[in-house]
Amino acid sequence: MTSTRLGWLLLGGAGIVGALTIYHGTFSDEADILVAGQLIANGSKLYTSIFSHHFPWPYWWSALLIAAVGPSILAVRASLLIFQIAAFAVAMRLSGYVLAVGLTAFAWSILRIFYRGNQVLYSGFAGPTLLAVCVIVLALLTRKRGPTLWHGAAIGGLAGIAFLNDP
Repeated sequence: MTSTRLGWLLLGGAGIVGALTIYHGTFSDEADILVAGQLIANGSKLYTSIFSHHFPWPYWWSALLIAAVGPSILAVRASLLIFQIAAFAVAMRLSGYVLAVGLTAFAWSILRIFYRGNQVLYSGFAGPTLLAVCVIVLALLTRKRGPTLWHGAAIGGLAGIAFLNDP
């Protein structure tokens, strides 16, 4: 088996391991995000009619999911897992470090319950996006990959999401 295939299999395994921990734990900040997300989905405005001292991405994310499927912790947490796997997949595809990122994704899915990475919190979004940005930039700096429009779009988009979580 090639290292590329093994890396992608590890990413799939990360998704399976992550799915096993979707319902693990609770935290009051997640409840705040879910309630604010439901209020936003019902027309309230963040920072004007809803008080928060946190950055907006998790609120917007939960509002989008709640508007689409209704209030469901399973749907919002599963979407977070899909987001995390997608961030790792983008890093694998654009960097060429398939095995290394696959191993990282697998370890991340095992360890994410210890930092509440399975809950809709800032760290669950910011961590994978920043890791993906660092891996893509490393591939560009070491000339493993040549810069393309996709690299710039991914770096900008992922860094923007990370900033909207925790600058």
